[in-house]
Amino acid sequence: MTDDETLFLTVILVVSAVVWAWAVVAAVRVALVTRGAGAIGLAVLVVLGGPMVAVVYLAMRRILRTRDLWPTARGR
Repeated sequence: MTDDETLFLTVILVVSAVVWAWAVVAAVRVALVTRGAGAIGLAVLVVLGGPMVAVVYLAMRRILRTRDLWPTARGR
């Protein structure tokens, strides 16, 4: 493996880890604010699902927030 390939894979790994951590923090914050098993289940899914599930979660969150259908840390 060349140095360029190693650098590329390292960058991809770091970016996916950051996105995953961002989604986990966001999902846990929503689970703490809202009541019910759905929010907790979604947080568990993001934690266990990995970076690809995290990307889907963040995209879903972005779409629903623009339509004012996503709970926020302020209650709504």
